[in-house]
Amino acid sequence: MVPTSLASVLVFVASVGPGYAYVRLVEQWRPYVQRTALREAAEIVVSGSIATIAGVIVALLVLERIGFIDSTALVADPLQYAAVAPGHVGVGLLIVVVTSYGLAALVARFQPGKGARVYPDSDWYAMFERRLPKDNAIRVTVELRDGRRVTGLVAAFTSEPTPVDDRELTLVRSLDDTMKVTLAGDNNAIDVADQFMMLRGSDIAAIAATYVPTKTAPTMTPVKIGRHGGRGDL
Repeated sequence: MVPTSLASVLVFVASVGPGYAYVRLVEQWRPYVQRTALREAAEIVVSGSIATIAGVIVALLVLERIGFIDSTALVADPLQYAAVAPGHVGVGLLIVVVTSYGLAALVARFQPGKGARVYPDSDWYAMFERRLPKDNAIRVTVELRDGRRVTGLVAAFTSEPTPVDDRELTLVRSLDDTMKVTLAGDNNAIDVADQFMMLRGSDIAAIAATYVPTKTAPTMTPVKIGRHGGRGDL
């Protein structure tokens, strides 16, 4: 049945709200699976309707038991009952909302198979920003595919989960030390006088990193490089 009146539209939107919250929360705790718009809409409607019905049942049982509302009169003529006892109906609606959204959040968070929280970003973003301790910089040793190793401080990086080969990583020297380059098969580090060095993901074989206090390794503030070339402070 398609809602036509304003009241029915509002009721429909309110009933699917918990379903929308459920779908968005689920995506945070398991890898995102591409779905058609119809399938996602059906998931929102079904889960939202179930949560809302559960909220209505809880509200009726609790408020009827304590004598706060007359469920028989409410079901017989909701509009008339709301006009006579708007405060009681308002409390009932509040309980429905809290219960339905709370149920949706609990099911989304604690349903079987959940593990660590899933983030829609790259490992680079996770380690270079999200897990970066306050007042710390990141000193990395980047092993290139030709065997060279470059050591410096992270100044900028590609944040989106694009293919690694398409990412960029910019290293800088600290105020009290230079960047270092070690040639393949050689353990002697060579000082690099340049202020910064830009590396492409396609040239990188591995990255080893250490968080260091900024007071011991002062440098420019790291930034993340967006997919479209935009920048933003970390």
